[in-house]
Amino acid sequence: MKKTVVFLTILLVSVFISACSAKSKAAEELIDYYNEEWVPLQEDKEIQTDGMDMEHILHQLSEGTDKETEELLREELVVLLEDTYIPMMDDVIEGYQSIELEHEDIQELNEMVIETEKVRKKLLEKMILVYKDEISEEELTPEQEELRITEQEDTDYLEELMDDFDVEYDEESTSIDGFYLLKKE
Repeated sequence: MKKTVVFLTILLVSVFISACSAKSKAAEELIDYYNEEWVPLQEDKEIQTDGMDMEHILHQLSEGTDKETEELLREELVVLLEDTYIPMMDDVIEGYQSIELEHEDIQELNEMVIETEKVRKKLLEKMILVYKDEISEEELTPEQEELRITEQEDTDYLEELMDDFDVEYDEESTSIDGFYLLKKE
């Protein structure tokens, strides 16, 4: 009887240590994924589009211009989207797809992020059609809504994993394009 109690105690302690070790490894992978993969890919998007006049052009279009200027601005937007933004999105999606992860939860987060980036690309492709006058701006609404929802789902799941693995934002670190790195609590 005494041997059975000792054996069960050792077994329970082993299971507990194993579970803690798995949680710790998952936390490390989440931190590495976010700090070493996600943030740099987001930063790359910013770098690749730095100095692009997309917001300026959109602002000019919203202010109203003469027909000829509006047409030139629309053409400029199409070129910018086709030559810069769409290839950049392909690179970003490929970057996420090339990440190798061990833990199922973090793999799921990465798959969610890939889907969000695909939605973002689809929205940009539809924007091209808007500025070529092939579809109306109202036809962007489903992709805009889908992007808003998938981005929120990504954020919610990341925060859920952070809670599960005792990880937090390192607000003492330097913010990279508005993103703080992650660290263990």
